[in-house]
Amino acid sequence: MGLRSMLDGLRDWRERRRAFGELRKLRAADVPYDFADTGAILQNMTNASIREDTVATMQAWELLNRRAPDLAITSGKAMRALFAVKQADVAEAALTRALERFADDFDVAQLYAEAAIYRGDFEESARRWTTVLQRFPRLHRAYVLKARCLIRIGRLDEAEGLLLHAQKMNTADEGAATDFAGIASQRKDWEEALRRWDDVRKEFPVVEAWIGFATAQRELGRREDAIETLNLARGKFLNSHRPSVELAWMAHNAKDWPEALRQWQAVRESFPRLATGYIAGAWALREAGQLEEAEAVLGIGANLLDQDAGPAVDYARYAHRRGDWPEAIRRWAMVRERFPAEKSGYTEGADTLEAAGDHAAASAVRAAAPG
Repeated sequence: MGLRSMLDGLRDWRERRRAFGELRKLRAADVPYDFADTGAILQNMTNASIREDTVATMQAWELLNRRAPDLAITSGKAMRALFAVKQADVAEAALTRALERFADDFDVAQLYAEAAIYRGDFEESARRWTTVLQRFPRLHRAYVLKARCLIRIGRLDEAEGLLLHAQKMNTADEGAATDFAGIASQRKDWEEALRRWDDVRKEFPVVEAWIGFATAQRELGRREDAIETLNLARGKFLNSHRPSVELAWMAHNAKDWPEALRQWQAVRESFPRLATGYIAGAWALREAGQLEEAEAVLGIGANLLDQDAGPAVDYARYAHRRGDWPEAIRRWAMVRERFPAEKSGYTEGADTLEAAGDHAAASAVRAAAPG
């Protein structure tokens, strides 16, 4: 290596160290901004993004840039708030500036790689994680996240190699282990999936391993073994609805309607705020010829749940199918009132009004539908 190259390398190293030290100093102390004040701005920004209030989110972003510009472009909370309100271009520009200023900060490098995930560009994110790993080869998390991007774009062999490496680096990483087992399931290599999920099940207390193991058993024709596995999982993971739902779907898909009805009822009793128990439970009742009972189940779900429009929508559809226009109109109005972002409340509600002969009201409802 020549003297000029050595000096250039040393100068570059010093510059990166200076930028890195500056960022660490800013994060560790109240210089040059007031930490409590910027913390409140960040929280306001996060809260606004959760409300999907783009105007308030961007106002907080502008204020944060004025008060603490370095923190603004390196804050994970700020970036995720921007992506939540679909301001991907703003976040990308900020992270590009952050990379230029803080080239040795692995937090910034990771945020930049994650940014492409938020945009749904898994190919680009995988490329960025490659750059992160070239600079920070011991960053275990980067192997796992790059692998997840590769899985999303179907590059399973590459993802598998990364996950094997990640597991060697950290044998306690349940995420790497479950992703590795999931690749075998995605390939439908059920013998291998059975082996891998069993390994995960023995090492980590995660419900995904029991679900994956039971799925492999079922696909290999071992239905009774799968049922036994799921029953064991239901007793082991009392706060998870997944084993109960899987048991119900097994009976449902087998068209064993008496068993499906029993299992869906068990789901509703154990997890009364889970919409699937009402929607699929009503479906099973309808298939079993119990139409009134199906509608009654949906009515319970429609009145109980305020975070999922599914039961209320299906409840309104039942009245429409019966041609009970006053009741269907009432139910669609309830959908619109409680779930104003649910388009079917307007489109199908308008269809009901038209079927009832109220064309003016139907036009008004259709015009009010969210874009």
